[in-house]
Amino acid sequence: MQQSRFLTRISLTVVTAAMVCTATGANATTALLGDPGSHLYATIAQDADGKYALTNVFSNRHPHPNTSTVDLYDLTPTLNMDPKNCGGYSWGKPIPKDPCLPEPFRVIKTDIGETVIINTVMLGFGLFFGTTMKKSVFDEAAFKQALAETLPDATRSELINAYELVDATTTQMGQLQNDAQTRLNELAKKATVTVTVADQSGFYNNEVNFASDVTVAATLPPSPNLLTTVPEDLMRAAKAAPAQLAAYKFMLENQEKVYKVNAAENRHARYTYTISTPSAVIGKDGAPVVPTKVTISSADFGVVYPSLTAKNKDLRVAFNGKDLEVANLTDSFVRFSVVSVYHGDKIKTVTRPSDSDWVVPPNGVSKFPLLESYTAEIDDLATYNHVTAAEAKRRKVHFGLALNYRVGDLSKEMTLYEAKNFNLFELLLGAN
Repeated sequence: MQQSRFLTRISLTVVTAAMVCTATGANATTALLGDPGSHLYATIAQDADGKYALTNVFSNRHPHPNTSTVDLYDLTPTLNMDPKNCGGYSWGKPIPKDPCLPEPFRVIKTDIGETVIINTVMLGFGLFFGTTMKKSVFDEAAFKQALAETLPDATRSELINAYELVDATTTQMGQLQNDAQTRLNELAKKATVTVTVADQSGFYNNEVNFASDVTVAATLPPSPNLLTTVPEDLMRAAKAAPAQLAAYKFMLENQEKVYKVNAAENRHARYTYTISTPSAVIGKDGAPVVPTKVTISSADFGVVYPSLTAKNKDLRVAFNGKDLEVANLTDSFVRFSVVSVYHGDKIKTVTRPSDSDWVVPPNGVSKFPLLESYTAEIDDLATYNHVTAAEAKRRKVHFGLALNYRVGDLSKEMTLYEAKNFNLFELLLGAN
């Protein structure tokens, strides 16, 4: 009996293998687009009346969430054909296995094993034991019937040809789109940005390249995807594919090219401005041209101090907006420890410690970094941002310096003082 069952299993395997070999014979078809690693699958489903129908067609290059049934190229099953044990009894006890759930193209069979009789002499009675096993096995007959109903040679050939044509057309459209996008990108890089500047600040001197603020890009929509998994739709798509390919190619070659334009504002800290461009420009041949208007509303200068010179018989003092230069016109050392800065109605006095006076040798010149001693209060007064020329021409800046100094060993302290009113426009123009 065991040998008989073993031969039966061998026979089933041979029959199944023979079915596969027969399907892969004269009716076998070349792999998708010449790629030996490609497969074209179909899903076969059974309706309530027991009739089979094709529901999906798809390739391994474009997977589908549904489980496939058969490879269309060679008609081999793509389902699991291995038998599965799914419960039974052995030696009077249940065998725990996965339950035998209904599956497409599988049937449940009961495998009854031989009864084993054991005579137990010592106990004086006989025991009967046996094995009964349920198995889920591939239903070869149902599979052949499904193929016969849904995939006669003519239908299978039409489906394969249709899928390959639609897939090739979709791929070709994608390549056309990529080539067109590459050409547009190159044209976008060569875009001409024509800049017109409306300077309302009165200080702009053409030192800014506003064209660098403008970026131009072109993006084509994705190419059409003609592939569909529904067999009827696939056949219709195949018939329409040549015309759709020609139409898409014509459209890419003749459509107006739309370039998107983006402009970044306030990248140049010296000015407050707005930059205006169209959101998109249209071009057909050659690089696009982007008209751009920049409106400068004001200019920023930061901290600006005027230059000032003061002189008497002992000293000549020059302030250059940063450093204080003191020339000693005497034959003795000059010491000073107090410097006052006047700005508008504010006065800032800087006093050195008594043992660390600023000293200028006889007939010598010394330079002192005066701004390092300024407070934020004075700096704020000398900060000019968001200024226009019209406003600056109307404003005056009062600025002055005072030094308290001694000559030689004289204990008498003397003062050098100078203050002037400066026109703000001229002051800023000199700093521009």
